[in-house]
Amino acid sequence: MDIAVFILIGAGLLVLLAILMFMFFYSPSAKRKKKPAKNPHTSDNKHDSSEFDKLVEIIKNEKSGAKELDSAVEKILKNYGNIEKKEGLIPHPQFKVYSDLITTICTHPKTNKKIIIKFEKELISLNPEYKHEINDTVVKGLNSRV
Repeated sequence: MDIAVFILIGAGLLVLLAILMFMFFYSPSAKRKKKPAKNPHTSDNKHDSSEFDKLVEIIKNEKSGAKELDSAVEKILKNYGNIEKKEGLIPHPQFKVYSDLITTICTHPKTNKKIIIKFEKELISLNPEYKHEINDTVVKGLNSRV
């Protein structure tokens, strides 16, 4: 074959590639609407952060009883149990909130082993990629008990 044929085929492929790239980047379907920012405390948009904050306050209140703690833990796991995915090997910043909750539950004067184990196991089942971090936080929380 002639070198001119190869040059024409190469030029034709470059033109075709340019057209396809133009169609991909400038087509109306390629314009994606931005999703509204999710509240870092919620897994669904139907829940608001004020409810989450109230549940956290129940857990942080040293005068809360075991039944109140258990109820707050159940509601948090049911409505807010999903933690955002890890960013590579680094936990999502939202995990810090759950880490503080785990520590608070472990050190609460009215807590019991059922509440701690339930929170740990269900949080791990909802977020298996955080298993190591959750276990470490539970151990640190239990070691810091008075």
